[in-house]
Amino acid sequence: LVRARPLQGSEILLSGRLDHVKRYRPQLEDALGRLRESNTIRLYQFGIENLSDTVLQRYNKGLQFADIEAALQLMDELERLHANLAVERSFGFILFDPWTTVADLRTNVQRALRIRLDRYRGQAPQTSLRLMPEMSLYWQARAEGLLTGEVADNVFGYSVDSGWRFRDDAVSQIHAEYQRRRGEMPPWQLLGDILGQV
Repeated sequence: LVRARPLQGSEILLSGRLDHVKRYRPQLEDALGRLRESNTIRLYQFGIENLSDTVLQRYNKGLQFADIEAALQLMDELERLHANLAVERSFGFILFDPWTTVADLRTNVQRALRIRLDRYRGQAPQTSLRLMPEMSLYWQARAEGLLTGEVADNVFGYSVDSGWRFRDDAVSQIHAEYQRRRGEMPPWQLLGDILGQV
């Protein structure tokens, strides 16, 4: 697009997989150079999804935490090098799903604080998986009896074909306590505080 037509005063929204940042770095930097100060490229909605390698594997993400950390470091570097590159705090993230474990939550808190995830997804600890029939995880949850059948699932903040429940009662209690205490302190700090009492 940048090579095909001149752009003046435009902002280009760019989304993709996190590993695309490294793979297409030369093209991205070429475009940033061609656009100069009068145009901006904004990176948004890149899917981080989760910081636990176990969960990333369950989601068939094709990435591990090390890949995520390296991609975010590269974005920071590119943002420092190019004044016309912006990174929006809207990256895809899913903390809770029916199979979330306490260990997954602890890993996410530790790694989120380490990489300062709040720069990319401010309210990440409030996110939950949307299960719909076109997803294999929907059918797995159904087979395990984890679907609730509720259409409007206000606990998770959206309407889907069916809500779900946690397999692990301890995670269910942690989720409920997090919802009850929301706003007391920064999200990852709050989740860490709750986990410290488990």
